[in-house]
Amino acid sequence: MSEARDDYLIWSNEHRRWWAPGRHGYVLGLRRAGRYSRDEALEICREALGTAAHLGAISEIPVREKDVTEFLANAMIPGCV
Repeated sequence: MSEARDDYLIWSNEHRRWWAPGRHGYVLGLRRAGRYSRDEALEICREALGTAAHLGAISEIPVREKDVTEFLANAMIPGCV
């Protein structure tokens, strides 16, 4: 029996948007955000660590989709989903 894969989103502090599907740009709203495997999300975010110095913050953050969905459950935040 195989375990279900957790999908990850990537938040860009640099662009103030979610990564789009297929590593192609950035989008507003969770519905349009790309879904990545944990390993791919960590790889993307590690590669971006070099830009953290000029931002003064970690530039890209991996976020498990399930955690974001649970966090926002019943929240009414315009433009968030």
